[in-house]
Amino acid sequence: MIIVTTDEVAGYEIVEVLGETMGAVAYNNYGWGSYTASDGPAAGTATRETLVQQCRAAAMNRLWIEAAERGANAVVGMRYDLSQLAEQLVEACAYGTAVVLRPRAEGEPGATPQSARQARQTNGGPGAPSQPPPTSPPWLGAGPPQPPPTGHQAPTSMPAPPAPRPAAEPPGDWPLPPHSQ
Repeated sequence: MIIVTTDEVAGYEIVEVLGETMGAVAYNNYGWGSYTASDGPAAGTATRETLVQQCRAAAMNRLWIEAAERGANAVVGMRYDLSQLAEQLVEACAYGTAVVLRPRAEGEPGATPQSARQARQTNGGPGAPSQPPPTSPPWLGAGPPQPPPTGHQAPTSMPAPPAPRPAAEPPGDWPLPPHSQ
């Protein structure tokens, strides 16, 4: 699967457009405070960076899975958005257009060494461009979610919500930015 932000892939011809495809995931950031630009390293930036990386990896993996289920071997025009939907909810969305690519053979206008090599391997038919599925960065531990065996399904049980904070406890223990003290 090739996933690119451009509208074309050098060395390949789009032979079929399968339509918009996307992968979205929402994470509860309870206890991490709000995600604002004024927060600095003392405000738990490493934790927030981990959340952003996890969201991105999961959204990209879901995009890859959905495109493959539709019969695509590439996604063009891919975009990625990360937004805070509510005080405790972050959503990541990766989206683009699922397509079927045909590698251009050696001697064809626009052919590249990669496409010519792949055209030889697929006898000029649509190929499965050699790009592995996305994975989480190694520092995040377990990999990205794997597709369920029978397609996308809602979980059968939900994890228990975290215990509420005591009323007297402030929502965060981070220092205020210098301009607000």
